[in-house]
Amino acid sequence: MEFEFIDANGNSVFVESITTKIDFEGEECILESFVEITDRKKIEAVKEEVREQKVDNDSLRIQLEQNRIIQRRLQNSQSYSEGIIESSLDMIFTTDTEGRINKINPAVKHEFQYKKTDVIQQPFGLLLSEQRLEKEIIEKCISTRLLAKMV
Repeated sequence: MEFEFIDANGNSVFVESITTKIDFEGEECILESFVEITDRKKIEAVKEEVREQKVDNDSLRIQLEQNRIIQRRLQNSQSYSEGIIESSLDMIFTTDTEGRINKINPAVKHEFQYKKTDVIQQPFGLLLSEQRLEKEIIEKCISTRLLAKMV
């Protein structure tokens, strides 16, 4: 059994009681020994602290690995999305929170003959104003001979 005592200076002192049956002059007796184990307890406490830190390090390592997996999945998802946007036959614009175009796909460039540098950071409404759209629709109709059929 282990006991903790407080010495005169207020320090913890750990003592282990070891009980053993012995034969003393033909009689069965109990020998009880007390061994100070304060240093051993300090070492055990340090070992436990190291074990806890190892567990914390293991937890940290697991979290880092999970973060790497999530980051890899995010990158794969972004690449996949980028591939869909770039290969789409539909026109795709993306804008920032202030309505400025920050991305167009090839379908936009093809349909409106925009250069990417001409539209990036331009207000979405300005580029697709009614007047501009009307002009581009007419030009598109003329180029595809749809206007001739409408007349």
